Amino acid sequence: MKKTGQDPRNVRAKSLRIDPAARTITPAVDSWNSALEWIGADLLERVGCGSGVDCWIDEEGMLRDGADHWILGGEQLLAGRAVVVGGVGGEWTDLPIPTGVVAAAVGWIPNAFKAQAQEIADGMRPVAVPWNADGMAQLEKMNREHAGRVELLAVAAVQGMEMLALGDCVTGPDGITGFVQAIDGDRVTVLTLSGTPVFDRAELVKVEEID
Repeated sequence: MKKTGQDPRNVRAKSLRIDPAARTITPAVDSWNSALEWIGADLLERVGCGSGVDCWIDEEGMLRDGADHWILGGEQLLAGRAVVVGGVGGEWTDLPIPTGVVAAAVGWIPNAFKAQAQEIADGMRPVAVPWNADGMAQLEKMNREHAGRVELLAVAAVQGMEMLALGDCVTGPDGITGFVQAIDGDRVTVLTLSGTPVFDRAELVKVEEID
């Protein structure tokens, strides 16, 4: 509970830290200031998730080239680290939902799809449109296109991560192609001409073979 006269930026609450570079979701206790420092931002932006849950991200994350992108809720492309926390009346509160619920809403983007994510992010950067009916229609059309592309990216990412079986032909992040020899959770052993390296499932791209 906030003490009288306490700076609201120092109010601490149970949170989850999302790190798309490390692909981790970690319990923490954060304040606005500690989140700002951990995310590495000059200013935080709120993304409302409903049910008294807020996701705080770098306000300029989508403007940064080479940012680590990820998908929230299957349809919203975000960039960089984030802190998820409860929010009531503009104040930070303990996260009111289990970690698993947040984890289920987070989609990691495999390395093979990072170029597509950056392309979508580039298209979402601020643009000037006329302040009239035509301009608003143009803006709405752009937003629909971006939302559709993010949804397709989310579907492609899930397929790239989950639709693997023994014997599938895959390409690793180093560009070397081989065959899936073993699958242990998210760790996949690939048989190549130079050995049997082990990769994270998200790093592999399935190669479709045409008869």
